[in-house]
Amino acid sequence: MTLIPKIDYTSRDFVAIRDDLVKSVPFFTPEWTDLNPNDFGVVLIEVFSGMGDMLNWYGDRLANENFLDTAISRQSVIRLLNYIGVDIKGVQAAQADVIFSIDTPLGYDLNIPAGTQIQSSTTNPTILFETDEDTVISTGQTQSGTVGVTEGETLNVSIGTSDGSSFQSFQFSQSNILEDSIQVFVDAILWELYETVLLGGPDSQVWQLDKKPDETLHATFGDNTNGKIPAATAAITSEYRISQGALGNMGIGLIDTVVTSFGVTVNVTNTTAATGGGPAESESAAKDRAPITFLAQDRAVGLTDYEAITLGVNGVAKAQAVVDGVARIAVYVAPVGGGDASQALLDDVEDELDAKKVATDGVVARSANYVSISIDGDVRVLPTYRNERVKTDVLDTLDDFFALENRDFGEADSVKGDVRISDVFAAIENVNGVDFVELDILTMVPEVKWIIQTGDATFGAISISATTVAEIWTVTFVSSTEFSVRGTVSGIQLNNGTLGSGYTSDNGEVSFTVTAGGSPMAAGDKAQFRTSPVLGSVDILETEIAEVGNIALTFSGGVS
Repeated sequence: MTLIPKIDYTSRDFVAIRDDLVKSVPFFTPEWTDLNPNDFGVVLIEVFSGMGDMLNWYGDRLANENFLDTAISRQSVIRLLNYIGVDIKGVQAAQADVIFSIDTPLGYDLNIPAGTQIQSSTTNPTILFETDEDTVISTGQTQSGTVGVTEGETLNVSIGTSDGSSFQSFQFSQSNILEDSIQVFVDAILWELYETVLLGGPDSQVWQLDKKPDETLHATFGDNTNGKIPAATAAITSEYRISQGALGNMGIGLIDTVVTSFGVTVNVTNTTAATGGGPAESESAAKDRAPITFLAQDRAVGLTDYEAITLGVNGVAKAQAVVDGVARIAVYVAPVGGGDASQALLDDVEDELDAKKVATDGVVARSANYVSISIDGDVRVLPTYRNERVKTDVLDTLDDFFALENRDFGEADSVKGDVRISDVFAAIENVNGVDFVELDILTMVPEVKWIIQTGDATFGAISISATTVAEIWTVTFVSSTEFSVRGTVSGIQLNNGTLGSGYTSDNGEVSFTVTAGGSPMAAGDKAQFRTSPVLGSVDILETEIAEVGNIALTFSGGVS
């Protein structure tokens, strides 16, 4: 008896299916002996093998779309996140701190209400910002206090008319809506947003915000058991803010025009950079955030919970929670797009955490500390590649290597977040056209942080040398003009420094100048900075994120 060959269920690609079919031929049609590729029967086998390969690919793809780790489609990711109560973040608006001013004091308080519109005179298209809260220029004064502003324009629109049915849903027409700004009115009466209308009673004037897999937003009402049904023919209107995302990120001083009229000339300037603006959250970022968000269950107990809740705040790209003294948690925040977090964003983080933390815990939100990395050396280009093209590709690769989405905070006793010299070599040498690279400098740029500062003396650029190692340097003033220096590795330095004179440590590890300002220093004033070797891996602390600094690579060889 002839045994039919067993089916190999692992044969799922073209080659494996073809081989299995060819091997089966003698068992079913022994007279078919010509199995050359030009045989018409073999051609048909290959056609069916190709179809089987394609069908298996789609079957695998559909199966993978049911698991968060392997899902690729954005709609699948949104659907899976909805199952565990995690929303993918929509468009994110930039935030900044501004000060309003007038040229001449007034004899009355000039009230500047929340929603006052301001903009930059240098951007095209126009980027509008609106104040987050009321502020005032008091009688006899020329300047307001600092107030937060958020990029975007508030709109009042009609979204439909009630037909009196249960669980009515009304779609918002725009796609760039700031979800936390949405308010819904029924016949001009504000209804309350609930996480779900199922939490409402028969007379509860509530609605819920639904995000569909296609990322459209919908306002959904109840059924008179869970949430009240809007009366038939009732007008459903909404007020919300639309944002232009990353276009709102801009530097200090660029928000300079008041759009809202006050009857007198009012000036404005942003005292912090506008940061945090960006597109809707990417699938990869949402998938990374989902597990810790689900585990947090809307309460902040452990450090990971604090990080998860912070990452759910619009405008936040990275978060690191650390213990900061007794019963206090400090959360370090990096906004979308990088840069310093605005006070408005930090306030949003603290408000979100205050509502979910343990009552006895204190919490403070701070902007992430950035460590600039300098790179110098020579890149050799292969003879057949264009030098300028390779140069562009290498610089783009380094920008991507240090991009915020590809970096992370450091961790104690871990290489997480560190800039390893091997990784930098690999990133450059993997660029098409690069023959080899020789680095002369891979180091952090020392940044001074004042621990105690009475006066306003300033540090110039800090130079390092071949003797520099990884350590923390402390500069302590012993008088109004003289300071001592100590390194955690190099120890107390024998020579002191004076304001206005160049200082070099005993073995030449660091050199710098401290320049006096208008206000004198005092004994006990103290500053610190960190150094790393001229060429070597750079350790990143748990409150720091590495960023690209000065890149001074030369490119030799190749075709001009």
